[in-house]
Amino acid sequence: MHNIFYNYYDFANHIRVINVLIRIIINNRANFVI
Repeated sequence: MHNIFYNYYDFANHIRVINVLIRIIINNRANFVI
């Protein structure tokens, strides 16, 4: 049970990092276009 919870937390952490990277890429594209 603890292992499953840890894996879920690690998965959520990766999603958070990916979302931040996507936001940075979108912001960089918007700044580049403007």
